This record gives sequence, structure tokens and C-alpha cells, in this order.
Amino acid sequence: MTVEVHHGQVDATKGTPGGFTVELADRTRVEAGRLILTTEQVDEVTGVSGLTERFGSSVFRRRFCHECEARGKTLAVVGQTPPQATQALYVADRLTRHGIAIRHALLVKVERELDALVLYFEDGAQLARQAIFHRPTRQQASLATDLGCELLPDGCVRVDQFQRTTVRGVFAAGDMAQLAALPDALTFVVMGAADGVCAVGSLAGPGAVRATQG
Repeated sequence: MTVEVHHGQVDATKGTPGGFTVELADRTRVEAGRLILTTEQVDEVTGVSGLTERFGSSVFRRRFCHECEARGKTLAVVGQTPPQATQALYVADRLTRHGIAIRHALLVKVERELDALVLYFEDGAQLARQAIFHRPTRQQASLATDLGCELLPDGCVRVDQFQRTTVRGVFAAGDMAQLAALPDALTFVVMGAADGVCAVGSLAGPGAVRATQG
């Protein structure tokens, strides 16, 4: 097997199974029969005043990863995208079961710190909360969508148990990819490595290239 290593930023991918082209920033073009995408996801905090400064300290990204910090606290879920709305519904469902009212309004700013947060709304109302969930995740690169890969409602690339996307010849690994049966993408390093091994093991024959960005 012949291996070629190219260092550089991937600007674009295109083509069809058996004839993919990867374009690098230096105008180099790499041809491949199969692709493994590992471009990850990034956090992009919603433009509400005060959220960015508190992200990671009193504004938490994932309910599963930060349950310990938020346990027993009064919560708010802030978001505009479908994944964030899903998270809000997840929390709201449990609130209504306990007879807790839900209020909908446009959030304009957040002040103060953990355990004493104040949320200010467009209509002038205020809401005191101890912690906030805000999931600002998005795909770092558009390579998967450019190739026509299906995305799940939370923005992750849909893969099967062999890390295959919905486009034949294209695989995805790491936290950019997710099995439809899972409630969330797994962001553990060991899982990302395992995904990569699974994807490589699924490749039959020569002609594969690993496409990363950055």
C-alpha cells in the first residue's frame, strides 16, 4: 500500500464514490476513492451579552457532562438552533411533570455569576437562576454537507456502526459524527480514536484519504 502525507488546510471536497477530490489551501489537489472526515465540532456562543464571559464557569455546554455542577440548582436553557431547542424541551418536559411553569421570551443579557445569575429579557422582565445550559456546537467545516452527507437534528453527521455516512465512500469519526440511536455525540478522546480505527478497518482496498482541517 502506498501512503502520501499532505500537510495543509482542506478548503473543499467534491466528487462521487471512487472519484473524490480534496482541495488544499495551497491549491494542491488530492484524489481518493474514499474519505474519512475528522473535522470535529466547535463552540460558537450565541450573541447574548454576558454569555461568552461566563461560558464554562456558570454557563455549561452539556447536561450530561455538567450534571454535577448543576445538580440541585435552578436552571435556564438558552439557545436558538434545533439542537438547543431539543435540549430545552428535554429540560422542559421534566419541569412540567413537577408543575413548574415555563416562560418564553427573548433573552438580551446575562449578569452576575454562578448561583446568582440574572437573565434580562426584551420585555423588561428578569429571571434569577443559578446556572445556565447553552449548547453552541456547530460543525467546524462544511466538508460533510458539501459532499451531501446527512446531518442529524443536533448537527452531527449521521454514521452507522462502521462510521459510514449516508454518502457511499465517505466515513466520519470523532465528535463530528454520531449514531442515530445515541442521544448525543460522544466527545471522549478514546471514543474518537476508536471511531477512527473502526473507519479505517471498514475501508476495503486502496484509495482512501483522511481529510482534516486546521
